[in-house]
Amino acid sequence: MSAISVSLSLSVCVSQSGVEATRQLRAQGFGKLIVGLTGNAMKDDVDAFIDAGADSVILKPVTVHQINQLIEYISKYGNEHRENNTILFYDDHYSHTIGS
Repeated sequence: MSAISVSLSLSVCVSQSGVEATRQLRAQGFGKLIVGLTGNAMKDDVDAFIDAGADSVILKPVTVHQINQLIEYISKYGNEHRENNTILFYDDHYSHTIGS
């Protein structure tokens, strides 16, 4: 199993915001894990990614620890998107929650 999956057959414009690209990927049926990356730590910015279909959001600056957590999560749970599942990365662990 590959930890990172990229589909070149999906069309996403590189000048779009990450939120809009996420929304477009989900609309095209992309069923893999999407982790948003942003420097905006406001709750509304993070929620916009999640609402667009991201499974998680990592805030910049990215740390090696966060990348290791992401790899650990994928190793344990796979890289498939799960509806209403949000992965929360903390300083010392990650958790995932099932939304309503």
